Amino acid sequence: MINRSYNGNTGTGNTLIIVDDDEMNRAILTHIFEPYYSIEEAVNGEQGLQSILDTPERFCAILLDVRMPGMDGIQV
Repeated sequence: MINRSYNGNTGTGNTLIIVDDDEMNRAILTHIFEPYYSIEEAVNGEQGLQSILDTPERFCAILLDVRMPGMDGIQV
């Protein structure tokens, strides 16, 4: 899991989680949203789901890849 904070946006409910097994997709989405949100990345469904369940109040949105090995986006 990768945590990134941008522009001081680290408050509750201001984190966007990007769950995708493709590093390039995560990088592109991070670049798009980094001016507005704190970003957390997960490389698979299991990791993303665990982050969400651990502290759901932290996230304002989830960007979730549907097709991933292991636990896919539909299963999450």
